[in-house]
Parts: sequence; C-alpha cells; structure tokens
Amino acid sequence: MHLLHESSPGFYWLDHRIVPEIRAMLAAMVSRQPSGGIRQRYLEVVSAIAKAEGLHFDPDPLSDPQANMAAEFRLTTYPLPARALDFMRKWVDDYGHASILEQPGGANVYVEGISRETAWRLFDSPLAIGQEMSTRAVVHSGAICREVEFMRARTQDLLITKVHQPWMEVYNQALDFWNDQFSREDIRARFGVANKEPFSAALDRARVFLPNTIAVAASFASHARDRARVLNTVQADEERGFVDRSFSGHWEAHRNLYRNALPGFAKTFGNKTVPVPAYFADRWMLMSGGVPLQPPHRAPHFEIAENGVGYTYDMPYKLDPGEMGYVDPHFKRIAVTWWDEGSLAALTDFHRHRPGFPWRFSVQSGSVPDEYKNPLPVRLRLRIDEIEKGYSYEFGSVPRFYSLPLGATVRWTVSMTLPDMVYMLRLRAESHGANFEYKRIAKTAGRRLHQLLKQVPGVVLKAHTGFPRED
Repeated sequence: MHLLHESSPGFYWLDHRIVPEIRAMLAAMVSRQPSGGIRQRYLEVVSAIAKAEGLHFDPDPLSDPQANMAAEFRLTTYPLPARALDFMRKWVDDYGHASILEQPGGANVYVEGISRETAWRLFDSPLAIGQEMSTRAVVHSGAICREVEFMRARTQDLLITKVHQPWMEVYNQALDFWNDQFSREDIRARFGVANKEPFSAALDRARVFLPNTIAVAASFASHARDRARVLNTVQADEERGFVDRSFSGHWEAHRNLYRNALPGFAKTFGNKTVPVPAYFADRWMLMSGGVPLQPPHRAPHFEIAENGVGYTYDMPYKLDPGEMGYVDPHFKRIAVTWWDEGSLAALTDFHRHRPGFPWRFSVQSGSVPDEYKNPLPVRLRLRIDEIEKGYSYEFGSVPRFYSLPLGATVRWTVSMTLPDMVYMLRLRAESHGANFEYKRIAKTAGRRLHQLLKQVPGVVLKAHTGFPRED
C-alpha cells in the first residue's frame, strides 16, 4: 500500500497527500471498523473506487504494488470519487454527523484585505486555529479594508473614509517620533524597553493611532466544523440585522473559499439551521454603541465560581524560572470571570487566547487616552484633537467599530478556567517583547486575582503558582 503507512503493528497513519474529505471518510469509518481494521477498510474503499472508475486494483497482498498505484493515488486528486461524495451526502448532509467535519483537521486558507471586525468574528471561537496580521510588528501601508469599500459603494459620502487618511498620517508621524526617541538608550531604559530594537518599540507606541478601517490579513487551519459554525453564525446575524447587509457578498466570498477548498463539505457552509449562540447578538449590540458593560466593582475585577469552594487543592507543580506553564490541572474546577478595560488594540491581543469564551466588550471612549498623546510634539497633539473633534463616532447604520482608532478605550469581560486565566495573564505579562500596555494590564489583573484566591476557603496556594511576579 502506498498511502496507508504502518509504523508498528496496530499503528497507522494516512499519507498527507490524500485529500481531506477522504481522510475524514476513512477516519469516520473507525466507528464501523471491520474485523480487518483500517487496513481492510482502506482496501475496500480503494477497490470500490477502482471498480467504479475502471482502474486496476488487486487487494491481494502478494499483488504487484506498482500496478495498484493509479487506483490508490486516485485518493489524492479532485474531483472526489463518487464513493466519497456518496458517503458525505449520506452521513454529513442527510444524517448530520457533523463530527466528520473535524476528522481531517482543517484546510489552510488565507484571507487578505479584511477589516479587524471580520478578523474578530473569524477568530471568535474557542476552536479557532490561525494567525492574524499584527498591528505592532509591521508597518501598515494605510490600505483600507474591503468592507469599507462595500459601504462606500452604497453610500458615496461616507464619513469614516474621510478620517482614515488623517489617522494614518498621525500614525506615521508618531512612528517617526518614537523611532527617533528610542534611538537613545537612556529613553528606552526610561520607558522599560531597553531590550527592544528602537523601531519595534516605536511600533508598539504608534499603533494606538491606527484607524480601525485598516486592511489586515489572516490565515486559518481550523477544522471545517468550527469554520462552518462561525460563518453560518454570521449568515444568521445578517438575516437578523446584526451584520451590515452591504457585506453580504464579502461573507459569501468566505463561504465560497471553504466550498472550493473542501468541495466534499460544500453544503455545510451556508446551512441556515446551525444554532446561533445567544450571546453573540447581545455582544455585537454593545460593540455598536449600546448600553456599556458595567462591572460590579472597579476594574480589574474578578468573580470566582463557587464550585471551587469546599475542595482543598495542593499545588505541587513548581514552575521553573522562565518556564511558561499551567497551574495544577485540578484548578480547572474553578471558573473565573474577568472584567477589565484598556485599548481596543490590547483587547484584540487578549482575544487571541481562545480558551476564554465568550468575549464581550463595549466602547467607553472613542478618543485616544492622554497618556498616549501627551509625549508627542504639540503640533501632533493638536492634529489628533482636531481629528477627534471633527467627526462623531456615531454613524447611523455604519457599525461604530469602524469609526474607532485602535487606542479607543473599551471595557471587556470573559470567563475561563483558572489555569487558562493564569496562563494567559502570565504569558502577556512576562513574554519577551510583550506590548507595554497589555503587559501592564496583565500584571495588575494577575496580582488582583492572586489576592482574591487567597481569600477563597478550601484553596491552598503555594509559591510559584505562575501568577505575574512583582517587579
């Protein structure tokens, strides 16, 4: 056999050249495994395809393997053989066995020129696997996202297009200013970035002036079931009025991307019967300018679920200096809800930690905080004030999200298990090259959480819990 490999008795792997839908079919067939195991099932599938397409195939182990090659390699090409298509129609489309969509892993796809709103939606899943174009590691060209182009085609006099370029000019001038400042070692030391390259530290400071209309890119390797859930939720929200209808063609292009990448699963993308998470519409209304989130107490604030009370947990796992790991797994029984606030840019960085779900946020202020403006030259500060006063952040039917600079202040809340929370806060507080703002947020929140956990009955905290260290 050319495409089913055996490393030792009973241990097999499918060749990476087999197309994803057939890998999914063979993996799903384990639930009805014949007595001969996966080897027998593989031979049955190849035999059926060879017979249907007039190809030679002899399943006898003593047969000439070279003569069987054409039949086996039919598993590596499109269009899909009828045997595979029939399997998908029966078990995925008709019976709804959606777990089959997870079996081959995910198609590797790339999307460019999208908005940060689209990127947020695509990443807003605990199962998302992907990478997003950074706002703090590359210089942004100023290209405008395609969603704004969709809106501009509908409304010629679109205010947010008029502030895109002024914000980009401020961004570039702030970048030049900070790059010049950070060329001096003493200034880098004063700002706590002595170990960073000047330009890298400058990008970190300037990104708060980027407009939220910039074009970004993302790649994904999530399995088809997760991507179908995300894209079908957007489709349902379009019909319910929570997504601008001028974006319909934009989102259909995303669904078509997966239909082309995984044709055997094509019907899954656009299935309107997929349940829509109840929180989603509520969160999006908040993003669009609804009633702001109000934490019970001043941020940072944490709520610890009572299911951790009454248990005594020892923490024998000791983190070595510099190691990035989880606290004891027993602490997964404790759920933590985190309330905090910061810039929209910092929130996006935290949002990439998908164990937290759902993330909800509301806009507190559309202006960039003074702490980011005050160090800049007077003429540049005046220009920023002019931009912020020259237009309203309320644009009627246009989503408010697009009118904000990345430095806009937002308030957020998210829930996750205690180990996941500790890992996220420590990673953002201590990793090399961490952004100054989310590093500060993570350190403050981590210390607050540590203080609260000391007061929870039945929880024993020892040293080296993995919480952000004191400076």
